[in-house]
Amino acid sequence: MLCQIIDKTTFTDDIFSVTLKQEGQAAFEFKAGQYAVINLPDFPEHDARPYSIASAPDQNTITFHIKSAGRGISGELFKAEKGVRVQIDMPYGAAFYRPSGRPVLLIGGGLGLAPLLSILHNIKKQNPMRTVYLCHGAYTADELYLHAQLTEKAKNWLDLNYFGICETPVDGFEQGRIGEFSAALH
Repeated sequence: MLCQIIDKTTFTDDIFSVTLKQEGQAAFEFKAGQYAVINLPDFPEHDARPYSIASAPDQNTITFHIKSAGRGISGELFKAEKGVRVQIDMPYGAAFYRPSGRPVLLIGGGLGLAPLLSILHNIKKQNPMRTVYLCHGAYTADELYLHAQLTEKAKNWLDLNYFGICETPVDGFEQGRIGEFSAALH
């Protein structure tokens, strides 16, 4: 489906989000946690790439979190202005949210946060009383690109337990590897 960039947000020197809207007003249909394959029709020299969806399902916009490699599609999207055409093919992936009453453990490193945010939006909408443990790990504190926002969200959503984990020692962050930290937590 053909879309246009309607918004971009820069989180760090190389991590950003891009929000797309379909030509027309149709809602994007996917399951929280799935991904799409992005292509830039105006830049045919770049191969299509898969990106996890960070936004909630069934909205008329869709958001992706991307780390620019300085080249290829990620580099072009990093430089792109509003209005640039983007072709997406979706949905893909079997790692998606399945409603239940049990607590949920979401674990992701770096940009692995993106599909977890989609799942988190869905849980908040469908079952806000469901207990959620969200563990986001990275090598450096900068790579925990939404740490302040997620810490604040956890203060306002009593059933959300957020942990930002850095491999390198940094004041104010849990230290360690995401897998070891999550295993010790549960």
